[in-house]
Amino acid sequence: MKIEVSEKDFIKNVKKCIREAASYNCELGGVVQLYATHDGEKITEYFTSVFPSCNSWIEGENLIHVTTYNYMTKNQYKNMGIEESVRYAMYRLEERFDIKWV
Repeated sequence: MKIEVSEKDFIKNVKKCIREAASYNCELGGVVQLYATHDGEKITEYFTSVFPSCNSWIEGENLIHVTTYNYMTKNQYKNMGIEESVRYAMYRLEERFDIKWV
């Protein structure tokens, strides 16, 4: 099954997930996970889920786990290489699904 993914929307939502991870207190630990829903043909929606521990996730039909980022400090956020993180998330998605970038 080939799934259409808007590259522009994907990049925007991965960056949003990274910014959200930087907004939490990293001393407490936790993750922000980005998910996407699809209708069998294309991504229909993105959403994030915040977990105060690292051993949680969401599962369901037509649900794709896109990426996960640990809570981080503002300095970690500034130095993380956001573009490289986005490209890595794209690569990981292509490894797991037949993706058509549009």
